[in-house]
Amino acid sequence: MHAFVEAFVPASIIPLVVTGVIAGTSIWIGALLPVANIGRRGRWSIGWGWLLVSLAAVHLALISAPAGYRMLAIVLITLLGTKALVHVEWVLRQLDARPLTPLRYGLFALGWLGMRPEVFSVRHTRPVSAPGWLLRGTACFATGGLLLVLAREWSGGIVTDLLLLAGLSLTLHFGLLTLSAWAFRRAGFRANLLFRNPFAAKTLSDFWARYWNLGYVEMTSRLVHRPARQFLSVHGRNGAIVPLLIAFAFSGLLHEAAITLPVMRAFGLPLGYFTLHAALVIFESEIPSVRLFLTGHPFIARLWVIGTLALPLPLLFVRPFVDQVLRPLIGL
Repeated sequence: MHAFVEAFVPASIIPLVVTGVIAGTSIWIGALLPVANIGRRGRWSIGWGWLLVSLAAVHLALISAPAGYRMLAIVLITLLGTKALVHVEWVLRQLDARPLTPLRYGLFALGWLGMRPEVFSVRHTRPVSAPGWLLRGTACFATGGLLLVLAREWSGGIVTDLLLLAGLSLTLHFGLLTLSAWAFRRAGFRANLLFRNPFAAKTLSDFWARYWNLGYVEMTSRLVHRPARQFLSVHGRNGAIVPLLIAFAFSGLLHEAAITLPVMRAFGLPLGYFTLHAALVIFESEIPSVRLFLTGHPFIARLWVIGTLALPLPLLFVRPFVDQVLRPLIGL
């Protein structure tokens, strides 16, 4: 308990107030910006500008706060900033340009990690089908909790870290987020599962596009990948490689903000992880013989996916972050 308090509880109320003010401003901007009478370019400029300013502000204001609290604050502000941007993008793509109501936008911004505002534009009068989601979410949450208990009781080392990462993922990604999707569907909103069975992926392209953190996929597609393709197409440069590299680099930078910025160490390693994966996705998708081999050998294909994801994980979950943020979550 002492380790958790040291990592996640600020010494004063000031960091909480600062985080609350910046978060509240982000929600206000996200709700009103899509209909502001400042033109398309003005909305994009303010949206992207506020994301950068809010991240810089929370970083500088909380520079002396505990690493765990800094991580939570940075992730929250990043989430709210990108929510505002996808709300703008969604409204600009609509013919009638009708944004979410403030209440619906609040649900979208604070209650759901997905990045599709349209989920909250319509509420069905009857619950939306979610077969097995309650059982699946509960089972994953319970299994993840058990792994976290085992991680805390283990003697330490790499086994503790593996149990910790697996337990956190099962508890949050496949537990709480599945239960959240089920609850929203019961309430009449067509929320989707954000984390599907990753072991079904036979290529890294499939893993990143169809099975893992679909909210992140939706956000990156709307804000980075699709605009990059459109920009390059207008300038006579078609192709998928450059937009893909830009999207993976953007993802790497956001993970830098969430992982290395709170601990102020090991900068560049998470970006290296996503740069490596961009290269591997290009390797498996652009070389026909590789693609055909993976398609024809599903067992080897799954080993390829698991290996390329797991072996470079120390680049993503850098040691200072594990020691100062993740381990204190379970009191280590």
